[in-house]
Amino acid sequence: MAGTPQQFRLVYPGTVRNQLQEWGRTVSDPALRASLAKALRTIEKHLATDPLHWGEATFDLHKAGLAVCNGFHERIQVRYAVDETLRIVYVAWFKLLPGHPLAPPS
Repeated sequence: MAGTPQQFRLVYPGTVRNQLQEWGRTVSDPALRASLAKALRTIEKHLATDPLHWGEATFDLHKAGLAVCNGFHERIQVRYAVDETLRIVYVAWFKLLPGHPLAPPS
């Protein structure tokens, strides 16, 4: 489509991929699994299409050309860094916030 901005490429370290897979393995309730998958897809869509406006910029790594942000959706927090020039989002970690059904007890 003409005029459609190019999406950001998402980069997940192995530790983050393992964490997300573990979350999926621990869920036995199909409805909760579907809800978790939907929330993660929504987060990924925001990261790929508009990471700087979706998340809250926390600080900049000027020499690396990265803006570090926090995003929140459905009691899930994600920390990520955005390289706007190269259109890459580096996902650092996900965290289940208190109140999420999979969050560890406080």
